[in-house]
Amino acid sequence: MSFRKCFYCERKLAESEGEVDHVMEVAERPDLAFAWENLCWACRECNRKKQPNARIPLADCLDPCNNIDLPEDHLSFEDEYIRSRYGSFKGSQTIRKYHLDREQLNYLRVKQLREFDRLLRAIRERQLREGRPGITKLEREFVLSFGQPAHAFSLMFQVYLAELGWV
Repeated sequence: MSFRKCFYCERKLAESEGEVDHVMEVAERPDLAFAWENLCWACRECNRKKQPNARIPLADCLDPCNNIDLPEDHLSFEDEYIRSRYGSFKGSQTIRKYHLDREQLNYLRVKQLREFDRLLRAIRERQLREGRPGITKLEREFVLSFGQPAHAFSLMFQVYLAELGWV
């Protein structure tokens, strides 16, 4: 379901780096301890650092499994830094609950942005070298692949691609 990414921060995880997490804490809802809809794959940092539901309720945060509140409506990015879009309460609570503004995540996001930038530069250089007025269908697919769910930090790229008018 999470494409081998942390359910919360979207970084790619090796099997040994992830843990099964209870979205709603077992201490608060023991009846959901083995409910599939309450289990997710998370990195250790998100699992251990997330704020308890008693402090920041799940209802105040984004749920990536529903289509009611789209993350891109509540979260934005300035370079590698995650921000609440237009002061969205759900966006800011989501960032706070899961500590999505951790320095480690900023570093990992900037690495992905550099990879994206290298791809765009290579496409542009090839386009100029070949004297083409636009990009090929394959090049467009490569660019859009950064926003696909299986890609690390796909939400960040979905936001950027939308801002650039690619989607």
